[in-house]
Amino acid sequence: MLFAVDGMTLDLVRVISAGRYNDVAVCRDSSSPLEVYYTLIIIKDRDCARNVLTALEEKCPGERGEAYNVCFAYNDSLCYLFPYRPERPLERFAPAQITNPCQWEEICINLVMECLSAKLPHPLLALALESGNVHIEKDNSVYFSYFFDLGQLNSDDDESACARRCAEMMLSLLDPGAKKVKSAKLMTKKLSRNAFRNLSELYRDIKVSALPQKKPGFKARMQAFWQRNKDGFFRLLLVLCVIILTCALLIGLMQLIFGHIPLFRLFENSFGTIGTRKLG
Repeated sequence: MLFAVDGMTLDLVRVISAGRYNDVAVCRDSSSPLEVYYTLIIIKDRDCARNVLTALEEKCPGERGEAYNVCFAYNDSLCYLFPYRPERPLERFAPAQITNPCQWEEICINLVMECLSAKLPHPLLALALESGNVHIEKDNSVYFSYFFDLGQLNSDDDESACARRCAEMMLSLLDPGAKKVKSAKLMTKKLSRNAFRNLSELYRDIKVSALPQKKPGFKARMQAFWQRNKDGFFRLLLVLCVIILTCALLIGLMQLIFGHIPLFRLFENSFGTIGTRKLG
């Protein structure tokens, strides 16, 4: 299947899902010399298409390109083209990367920051959080995919719903033995009271109650000091070598011209020798 849109020729690479409301596939732009891939969402249900269109327009009116790449019609369907990144699901890879509560809190902060910076409307963001569309890099940074089953879309989901699902996902990643972490206890308490109002509040709760980072040992500090200053040490050593080489050349020239080195007279005891006489 080929799609020609906005100067691109999209070749179907992989079908992710095919449902009643929409299909999801990965496409490649064969007209580009680069390996550029996209997530293609084909919405077949008219009511669903209307809900998605309304949500995206309300999120960023006049700036639709910030939420997705291209929107176009194909037969009786409405299509959206989103960016694509290789999948690395959070629930599968995060447990192996979390070795202590500090790393868990770092991932939590990265997840909330990604939610805050996402251009998705809240209903789609909530759907991404609950449908396995959250992924993690090896450096613990977090990103979203767009493999949506729009039949599960709830147009009433707001920012508080996103904050709740974010907190639920975070707590599911934490080892049961570490539930006493202050930030986890605070999240659990607020979830039980349904007290989360927005993502910024969740971010502040984690930052305020986060564990202090462990101070590096003496060896680690010395290694860091060397890494920061090794270029400066090298330049200083180079300057000293140039100075020593220059002095050696000057001393050699003086010895050849005068037969002695006048400079060394500065270090003689001038009061102990007068002419050819030596006192004492």
